[in-house]
Amino acid sequence: MICVKVWSVHFVNRKILVRCDNQSTVLVLNSGCTRDAYMQCCLREILFYAAKYNFEIKAVHFPGVENRTADILSRWHSDSRFEDLFYELPVVRLEPGTFLIVSDSIAKYVKLENADVYAFRGASIGEITYQLNKNKGSIYGGYKCLVIHCGTNDIHILSIDQFKSAYCNLISTAKLLFPSMVIALSGILPRPVDFEETGQKIKDVNMALLNLCLSYEVEFIHSYRYFLKCGKPKVELFAYKDGGLHLNCEGTRQLGLYFKRRVAHLI
Repeated sequence: MICVKVWSVHFVNRKILVRCDNQSTVLVLNSGCTRDAYMQCCLREILFYAAKYNFEIKAVHFPGVENRTADILSRWHSDSRFEDLFYELPVVRLEPGTFLIVSDSIAKYVKLENADVYAFRGASIGEITYQLNKNKGSIYGGYKCLVIHCGTNDIHILSIDQFKSAYCNLISTAKLLFPSMVIALSGILPRPVDFEETGQKIKDVNMALLNLCLSYEVEFIHSYRYFLKCGKPKVELFAYKDGGLHLNCEGTRQLGLYFKRRVAHLI
């Protein structure tokens, strides 16, 4: 229901198919009726948005045993054991060179057999945009997906509106240069070194970036949430020598693994 509320404006005149591991929900959504009072409220709201934006929504059953990734992610913040279960899931196999990561220094040491990494130390959003233009000739067309991670180095400089403008330029440039690739923008990570000062702004910037991605029909990667625990950065994933400015080896490994899992569902 939350997805319908958030994305219904993009569903205009479309047919939407929902894959769900709850058979009762599938039955209610397809039949348009239920005796349960709570389900009636949910169904009424979904059908309201369907009428408002003129889209058709149906559901098919997706067995829970085949839906473990989504199920574990939905329980991520309820118990720390779900984080461990997520990283124990079998990693989806991708062809070598499947995707490209273009990033500031946060992803510099990400090592994946399926991805190449272009990392630029201290790069701003504008600098990443410039580097995409500069290196477009060396970015061959064999990549299926382009993952872009940047924004951390602008957090003390740009306002929210300036962030939006810079991200708009970046997304437009990426789509123009690489029309055959799936474009995905990764959210800014929280940093222990200055979280008290920047935590709320980073959250606001990520929300603004999410809305821009929806508008430009590119993907948004919720990297931010996996580096938080109880509303604060997981200090064990950040380098202690620089006060938590960069990721340590384990944090880098988890970032790369999350990118890989996310890309596997995009292509």
